[in-house]
Amino acid sequence: MSEISMGIKQNDQSEAQRFGLWLEELLPILLIRMTNVFYRMDIVFRWTKYKKIQDELLCNINEYLMNRIEKRRAKSMSGSQHIRKYHINEASDGMLRIECFLDMLLYLSDNKKKFSLNQIKDEISTFLGGSTETTATTMSFCCLLLGMHPIIQQQVHEEIIKTVGEDGKVTSEVLPHLKYLEYCLQETMRIFPLTPLLLRIATADIELEPLTFRSNVLGPWQGGTQGVYSTETSTTIDD
Repeated sequence: MSEISMGIKQNDQSEAQRFGLWLEELLPILLIRMTNVFYRMDIVFRWTKYKKIQDELLCNINEYLMNRIEKRRAKSMSGSQHIRKYHINEASDGMLRIECFLDMLLYLSDNKKKFSLNQIKDEISTFLGGSTETTATTMSFCCLLLGMHPIIQQQVHEEIIKTVGEDGKVTSEVLPHLKYLEYCLQETMRIFPLTPLLLRIATADIELEPLTFRSNVLGPWQGGTQGVYSTETSTTIDD
């Protein structure tokens, strides 16, 4: 994901690995604050040991991201052609091909004035944070479910062998043909969603008689994925 988001090549992943370690240390603190109602209050949280650790980790993450953004921007400025210096190329079909997500944000920042550097940092942070461990977690749960359902596991295996052969490789061109495997992944994400609850804050007063949702209020009843875990919904894969 670091290559897709910031253009960091596979042989230059040491700094990106540090970002991952910082994020791994930060996530438990966020979970602690989410699950402890008292820690949600800033006046209480600021006196805990977690506040100091959180600030140090956020400082490291922000410094790392800003450093990568500045380096990428300096590299793009060395180009002579307007569109090539941002590592953006126009294909024969008229579509723009970008080397990484950061290049597009820098292009929009310098030419369209759409983003400040701080906003770019926030976008990259969201992109990297949201992609951390999500694929690995889904794959782990999918393997678990396939192990629990050997008949479906056999069908997935047969589809892969039929599509790529005994010694073939699964490439991006092959993936659209692995329909049954895609169904299994979708079912995995239904049973084990990466985001088990979605919290929404009201931007304006909403009248739903006999209740009134006040603006700038986060209602705890708004969280949850009842459509996934409701009693009417099966939590097993049909053989």
